[in-house]
Amino acid sequence: MEVEEKIKALAKYLNCEQNQVSLGQFRGQIIQNSVIEEPGDLCLFDVVRALCPWCKGKNKKCEGCKGLGTVDLMYLVCTDEEAYAHAKERIADKLYLEEADFLASITGLHEEEIEEVLSEYFECRPPRFVDANYMITKIVEDTCGLDKIIHNIIANAGGRGHFLNSWDYETENKIEHEGETLYIYMQ
Repeated sequence: MEVEEKIKALAKYLNCEQNQVSLGQFRGQIIQNSVIEEPGDLCLFDVVRALCPWCKGKNKKCEGCKGLGTVDLMYLVCTDEEAYAHAKERIADKLYLEEADFLASITGLHEEEIEEVLSEYFECRPPRFVDANYMITKIVEDTCGLDKIIHNIIANAGGRGHFLNSWDYETENKIEHEGETLYIYMQ
């Protein structure tokens, strides 16, 4: 999906039409505040900034902004496939943090075997987390596959919002736009 369509969907989600914010102004604000340097060269997971939907960033004492804690918010706007890929990346980077009994139940290994592998890396000074994660990822890939464990972790967490929404770690906002479902996460 094109970036322009994601921007339109985010504007729709934030009810910018009701606040008399033109799409051009909204897009300009996003590009101006974007974490991405070249607007025509956006990455797969477009993180955009948007103005407060209540005061459009003009009133620092806005009740809406107080509730949100900030005037300048960032959003992750993505398709279902993009949301899964992004969640998968974040989870895969921290597989070593999963409980040994959970990993054992998915991989078919004994809990003690997983604890033994992890203890090798955690007992070092300093702990070698990258190596521990590499070993756990290798075990998962060799036994049940990465996608199976990712789906289980997402299901146990109550959805992708836990990994993609750094605002409240649970909300996954869904919006229909131009016949496609998009997911919006506050960052």
